[in-house]
Amino acid sequence: MTEPITPSDVISCLDELPLVMNAEQTASLLQVSRSTLYARVSRGMYARAVKRGKPLLFHRDRLMRELFGR
Repeated sequence: MTEPITPSDVISCLDELPLVMNAEQTASLLQVSRSTLYARVSRGMYARAVKRGKPLLFHRDRLMRELFGR
């Protein structure tokens, strides 16, 4: 079983992440499958997700604030 991601884990790797992430990058960061990510978005769990044409995009800083309340 993998350990959950902590805020300090995320902060330490923020510089390695692009400012705008696609669904695959975001799912990898959150350690969930893409289908789980899409299901959570459709339930309104990640209100900051942006749909531009076909791809679903996530702004890195907005996602971090939404997840960790900072």
